[in-house]
Amino acid sequence: MSVYLGVAMGIIVTVCSLALAAEDVSENEKPVSRVVEAQLHLNEYTQQLAGINVITVTQTTHTDEIIAYGHALFLPAMLSLHQRYLVNNTEQQRLAAQLAQATQALKRAQALYQEGVMALRSRQEHYTQWQSANAQYEQTLLAHDALVAEAKITWGDSISAWLLAEKAPQLAQLLAAETCLLQINVSTNAPYTEPNPHIQVSVAGKREYSQSADYISSAPQVEIAQQGVNYFYQTNGKYIKPGMKITAWLPRSKDTKTGVVVPKSALIWYLGQSFVYLKTSNESFMRHLINDYSVVAEGVFIDHRILSPGAQVVITGGQLLLSEEMRSHLPNEDDED
Repeated sequence: MSVYLGVAMGIIVTVCSLALAAEDVSENEKPVSRVVEAQLHLNEYTQQLAGINVITVTQTTHTDEIIAYGHALFLPAMLSLHQRYLVNNTEQQRLAAQLAQATQALKRAQALYQEGVMALRSRQEHYTQWQSANAQYEQTLLAHDALVAEAKITWGDSISAWLLAEKAPQLAQLLAAETCLLQINVSTNAPYTEPNPHIQVSVAGKREYSQSADYISSAPQVEIAQQGVNYFYQTNGKYIKPGMKITAWLPRSKDTKTGVVVPKSALIWYLGQSFVYLKTSNESFMRHLINDYSVVAEGVFIDHRILSPGAQVVITGGQLLLSEEMRSHLPNEDDED
């Protein structure tokens, strides 16, 4: 309530200031405000007192976006799987060498046995040793296959390639906090069928504070608590850390729209609708309906069919213009019935 009261008092003080200032100037310099054919007229002196600022909007392009949510992933599960893979790989190499030795020893024992030099019992001992070495080696192969399956089921092919490698620069960057791995959940109701290679993400939930994230792959699993399709993205890890909640802006399609961008301060609200004031001449302003817009980093994007490039848009002072327009519609107390 105090915020709205402060805004209302500010408007009243501004209007009163205009009235007091008008008494100190000559008749030709007095502020003038009137509405003629739905246009509000203010002379340049009044505009200066009211702090009205205007920009000329230029043409730009924009791609429609949808908003999705996710989080930055913790690394221990990835690191554990990677370490288990490295241990298994080392053990597999050791047992492979041991099996090779047992195989050579069995071949020699077989040859000696056939020549009658070695007893059957000794040959059987070599065969038992070979069986043990082969079983241990086969066990590491099964463990390797299980790790590969676990990696692909949990992380998909792309990230699995990082985890199932001796050295992967992508994994090294994650562990050094140079980059951060994101999991973004997109509702099944969202019109997002083809992942875009680049999206914008932010921990603050504000588009203007977002940073770029690069697509890695679709996630092979769906979280029970959040039905939808999950995607893995990678972003700079300077400001986004594991565990943080993420807001993401995903391009709806590859098609771009043509229009203009205005600051958020240009939008004013009246009767549940959004408007901007356009300066139509040096001393004329017109309220213009904005029935559709998209929030972007620089402000709001408005389609060229709603607001044309080259229009002069009021970016500060619009609320005062609305108050002045509404006041002009009130009946004059001095008018006789």
